[in-house]
Amino acid sequence: CLSAGGFILSDYVKSMQEDYFPEAEIPFYKTTDDLLSQIDFFLSCPAERQDYIQRGQKRVLNEHNYHLRMADLFEKLGSPNESVRVLEELSLLQKKHYG
Repeated sequence: CLSAGGFILSDYVKSMQEDYFPEAEIPFYKTTDDLLSQIDFFLSCPAERQDYIQRGQKRVLNEHNYHLRMADLFEKLGSPNESVRVLEELSLLQKKHYG
């Protein structure tokens, strides 16, 4: 969802916030009242919602993509050459799409 430019309002998971979105790239809620309040807020403030969308998309595309996951997997499987190849391919794709 984030990589395609979607908006996510997620239930709070400590490891998700700390490990994957440490710079508040997506909003989290802890209670039902908090969820309802945030829904109202983000529906009435599209600019704020768009800010989260842009930050979340950037984080996912730069740090949580299949190329990086595969490179990490190859590294853990003891295939560092394949890991390097995957990261080089990612670099080429990023240059092609983002300049």
